[in-house]
Amino acid sequence: MGKIVESKYNIFFKVKSELSTLKKNFFIIKTIHNNQGLISPHILITTWFGFGLISPMSGTWGTLAALPLAYLILQFGSLYLLLSLILLFYILGVLSIKKYFQSNKIFDRSEIVIDEVVGVWIALINSNTNLIKWFIVFLIFRILDIIKPWPANYFDKNTVSPHSIMLDDVVAGVYTLIIVESFWYLVT
Repeated sequence: MGKIVESKYNIFFKVKSELSTLKKNFFIIKTIHNNQGLISPHILITTWFGFGLISPMSGTWGTLAALPLAYLILQFGSLYLLLSLILLFYILGVLSIKKYFQSNKIFDRSEIVIDEVVGVWIALINSNTNLIKWFIVFLIFRILDIIKPWPANYFDKNTVSPHSIMLDDVVAGVYTLIIVESFWYLVT
């Protein structure tokens, strides 16, 4: 009996050690340039409350972090509230990215994820609270955000402004909305 308890005890610490190593080597919380803290409103918005600082895949983390608020809005609010927040956060995103650029002198760093938030919210406009549809939206949005079909690739590569940073994900969101709604119409 003593060996079984000792064996479980050793396995627990081995798993804990492996997870700690994975966390140290894989998930990295980036620091903000110029040692700015998350207390600054433009950094909170630009990094979507710090989720953009998780690396690798900061865009994926930002997209995931956008989903709970959208779900609550659609569950307890309305589509009009979501549309209003899309517009509001687009404007706040542009202003925050502009201020972020003034502080850091670098455009479209990976920690800027407010664009993913607005883009995935656009993609969710007609999804209600159907979690299967949300999963499909998430996957297609991330794929389109990564491959950047035209004109998203134009905004991503040929222009340097807060609007261009936001617009490549707006395009990915609109394309995702069209693809998912077309697929959903054919399947259901």
